[in-house]
Amino acid sequence: VSGGGSVAGGEFSIQARPKSKAKGHFNYTSTDGTFKIRCKAFDSFAPDLTAKKATVPFTNCTITGQPTVKTLTVNVVDRGNPPDPTAQPSATPAPRDWIGFDNVAGDLVSGNIKVR
Repeated sequence: VSGGGSVAGGEFSIQARPKSKAKGHFNYTSTDGTFKIRCKAFDSFAPDLTAKKATVPFTNCTITGQPTVKTLTVNVVDRGNPPDPTAQPSATPAPRDWIGFDNVAGDLVSGNIKVR
């Protein structure tokens, strides 16, 4: 799982590759900068490559206003490439990638998530 972008409430980046645990991270900052999540590690997980979904159990997370070490589960759905911003609007717009964690969930406003 890798990617980054923005949702309605803020911006994020994620990297969780089972063979490269040392490089794993999840970062999120709310639009107003008052709510931040920083995760430095994750436990083993098995992405669903057919459905292009993954549930990543991050550990060693710091969340604004909460205890230093916390576990946070991040769910992602890779729905394909992000829409081309120069393309004409369509009656049936392409579905966007999706992310959900803590009290945030929704389609990406911009960016991309890859589940491989």
